[in-house]
Amino acid sequence: MSRLSNVFQFMLGFILGVAVFTAGAVGAAYFILGKMAKVPPRPIFAEEQQATTASGEEVVASAKPLPAEELPAGAYKARVTASIGLYVREEPTTESNRIGAVAYNAEIMILGASEDQQWQKIRIPETGEEGWVKAGNVETID
Repeated sequence: MSRLSNVFQFMLGFILGVAVFTAGAVGAAYFILGKMAKVPPRPIFAEEQQATTASGEEVVASAKPLPAEELPAGAYKARVTASIGLYVREEPTTESNRIGAVAYNAEIMILGASEDQQWQKIRIPETGEEGWVKAGNVETID
């Protein structure tokens, strides 16, 4: 009887040990994957100026808007729909240099598209800067 009790205790201890180990591993994985799933903050580029409010909070101040300009032929206004904004690149490739960024919900001008329709040439009205963004991340506005 004592021998049966020892075997039962060993099996119960082994099962409880595996359960505690599994729960710890699942908890650690959940914690690590939860940290990795957060969207990183939008990068701040040298062209953007830092300002502080009276309460000491940092605020990114954009350049003053330019007067409304006429749209070139074939161009139209659009709004950025990508929740983390878009990088603006020199050329229509992912290997091209980043020359800036536009924030979510920012208004831009679409000047045209690449031959493969995967990229759109844009102009940022506030700065007049032109570059390329990945297609499908904007919506047309009036």
